[in-house]
Amino acid sequence: MFDGIVLSHSHIDHAGFIPFIRSDIPFYASEGSLAILKAMEQTSYGFYEFLELKEKFKIRESKREKGKYIRDRDSSIRREIVSLKSDFKIGEFSFHFFPIDHSIVGATAYVIETQEGSIVYTGDIRFHDLLFVKFVELSLSRKKQR
Repeated sequence: MFDGIVLSHSHIDHAGFIPFIRSDIPFYASEGSLAILKAMEQTSYGFYEFLELKEKFKIRESKREKGKYIRDRDSSIRREIVSLKSDFKIGEFSFHFFPIDHSIVGATAYVIETQEGSIVYTGDIRFHDLLFVKFVELSLSRKKQR
């Protein structure tokens, strides 16, 4: 069982399988990543359903003609989406998020606090950007403060 899914950025190699995640599993992402996923969803209607799931192939009996079945129009399925505005918790884990540089808007790195220690997740690594260097420095300073 999953308590939540955390997205680092909206490149397809990180976000491509979001449409296959159960709609009742919360999905956490930065506002920038959510905006890009929404644009991708709107420009590829029917191909990707990142944020708004559609119930396809649902049929019902026609009210006008007995014994005839018709396909319902795509009805929406609510997906639980959390736009990152502050640090958050999933279960017993505390998440601290940091914007980082990548080749796409909204890229985010995380420091995840556990009972055993901290986990740092960057998504992808690019050593030439200042935001990534700042993130590493902040992560190291948090460790020294413990």
